[in-house]
Amino acid sequence: MQSEGNREGFSGQLHGFPLLDLIQMACLAQRTGCLEVQSGKKRGQIFLMRGAIVHAEAEGQLGAAALLEVLCWKGGNFVLLDASLRPPAETIQGGWEHVLMEAVRKRDERGHREPDDPPAPAGTDEGPPAGLPGTTELLVELAARRRRNQQARRSKRRRWLGILGIVAVVAGTVGVESRHAVHRAWVQLRDRLPGTVPVGRYWHPKALPDVPVPAGEFVFQDGQIKLTRAFRIDATEVTVWQYALFLDQVGNRTDYDHPNQPRGKSHRSPEWDDFSRAAFGGSRFHGRRVTPNAPAAYIDWFDAYAYARWRGRRLPTEEEWEKASRGPRGWHYPWGTAPRPDAANLAGPNRATIPGPSDVAAWKADRSPYGAYDMAGNVSEWTASFDADGTPVVKGGNFDNENADLTRRILHLSPLTRDARIGFRTAVDD
Repeated sequence: MQSEGNREGFSGQLHGFPLLDLIQMACLAQRTGCLEVQSGKKRGQIFLMRGAIVHAEAEGQLGAAALLEVLCWKGGNFVLLDASLRPPAETIQGGWEHVLMEAVRKRDERGHREPDDPPAPAGTDEGPPAGLPGTTELLVELAARRRRNQQARRSKRRRWLGILGIVAVVAGTVGVESRHAVHRAWVQLRDRLPGTVPVGRYWHPKALPDVPVPAGEFVFQDGQIKLTRAFRIDATEVTVWQYALFLDQVGNRTDYDHPNQPRGKSHRSPEWDDFSRAAFGGSRFHGRRVTPNAPAAYIDWFDAYAYARWRGRRLPTEEEWEKASRGPRGWHYPWGTAPRPDAANLAGPNRATIPGPSDVAAWKADRSPYGAYDMAGNVSEWTASFDADGTPVVKGGNFDNENADLTRRILHLSPLTRDARIGFRTAVDD
């Protein structure tokens, strides 16, 4: 390492350090600059802007494809240059954690291995190659680093507050002018404290316990009396982070798939990838900011079925869905017998925000008598029941329609339909 003139601190090159680790450290440090990478005759550049990965180029490729290309190189060297080099364009969007996780996942799928990695045991073909961080491991490491950073910031603030407390006690024994000086110093320090917090969008996984629905009769559709056994149903729609965990754990396995699922069909899609990337990156999707606590969308019926089986559960029938949403009195809305404007995430003439999904359980009025949220709005939901044409029944309103009536049915949709307005929740016999 070498110093740069009279500037405070040090800069230079890190020899023998993994490239992925350096990228993470630069992001955590909120650096702006350019990583120049060379591997033999191959060259690449990765641009950072205040800790975000905004652009990459390598071997004629740009954006995420170039980042993946660089991370797949088996060796080489790199240097982090200062902020004088600016990206020609922003080709990568989203939080750096999700960007790196996605790149590492794709690298794992390519079967990339470092030269010194031990050979894989014969006959194994599941999971990432040995010696490389998979998506789950990288997520755990990022979470640990974030916790360490947060603890360090809290300790720093406590030290400053302790010093200020001592100063305040001393100031109490001096004149008014001195106390004013202490107050001014405190205001200046307080205004600087937010700057010590890295720019980023932090979230905490939301997972409410499922709710019990007792056995017995209930009102179905327009006054029919039906009977169900006791069951439990998710309190919220399945979220982005929950479905992402399913994809990470299951990979290409097919043991949870429905027998009629088309061969070769994946449980993810380009639309899901774009939606989840925006959610984990805290960025906007179709103009609206979404988080990992939003309902999982762009999920077809076969995807929902496989997820439910993976959790040891199932999709609710249409009758169970209606009973859980309408309660013992057969209300047409979670809150009673009459519609209410602005009680659920629905479209409407007075809508003040861009239509789109919201975090689950954010609309407190949209809560059924049994405790299930978002059955009148947010996204409509797949069920285990089929209509006369043999296609799955979809229940509930969504952010793009104004009808919150819980008897609403959407029919004649192919089970392969993937839409931003359709999600699901799961159930289990009690």
